[in-house]
Amino acid sequence: MRGDGRVFRRTGSRYWCCAYYDAKGMEKREICRNRKHEKLEATAENEETARKYLRTLVRAVTAEIGGGPIFLGPEIRRLRVGALLDKLEARHRAGGKSRLPREVGPPMKSHLKRLREFFGDMRAVVVDEIRVQEFVSLLLSKGKQNSTVNRSLQLLKQAYRVSNFPCAFGNFSLLDESVNIRRGRFTPEEVARLLMFLPQYLADVAEFAYETGARIGEILKLRWAYVRGGAIAVPAGDAKNRKPRIIEITKKVSEVISRRRRACVPSCDLIFHNEGHA
Repeated sequence: MRGDGRVFRRTGSRYWCCAYYDAKGMEKREICRNRKHEKLEATAENEETARKYLRTLVRAVTAEIGGGPIFLGPEIRRLRVGALLDKLEARHRAGGKSRLPREVGPPMKSHLKRLREFFGDMRAVVVDEIRVQEFVSLLLSKGKQNSTVNRSLQLLKQAYRVSNFPCAFGNFSLLDESVNIRRGRFTPEEVARLLMFLPQYLADVAEFAYETGARIGEILKLRWAYVRGGAIAVPAGDAKNRKPRIIEITKKVSEVISRRRRACVPSCDLIFHNEGHA
């Protein structure tokens, strides 16, 4: 029958091949594999295993036709994790849902590098909870913190989600981060001592961060055009959460802003700079 597919030996090939039709009626051909995803040599002993592989594919197509999960054709199953990570990175650069272009920062680059080194050449379809646990164990053995491991895992899951690729490790639990708590805050006296040892352009950045709680990446992007009356209007493109926000100019912040005005360089619109350089 047309719907049963067939197993055959392709001229010049050492492996069993199979042909079948997907839910759209398009013929698909691929090399048969065993449970370990290894290619099956075209021997009599392997023929029944090849037929089992074909029956598994045909059942998956039948399930899709009946309203079940979408069948992953051979071209999809050949995708490597690296390709999914590339798509995630491209989407991030394009701004995601907000459509505001942005750069991939050092933390994300670091996580992507770890993921590519471990998973990059793996077929995306074979990554399961066992392989993810091996990745986690490797990072922990290198002294990485639970929070660092979790950020990498979250990016891996996002890569699958962005590509709309079935994820076999979706239920893998993130590591406990209860011990990763920010403790304490510098006292005004401690801040004053710290500022004494910093060059002025860095001292202003540190004091501004202490007074506002803004992150360094956001602070270094602030421009004079954002200063409006008694506040600094941070546009979505420069804000951490990609949403515009307002930083109130308090008395302490006003003193920092005044010093930065005196340090202005005509060719530079940045509030915080080092002699006109970012």
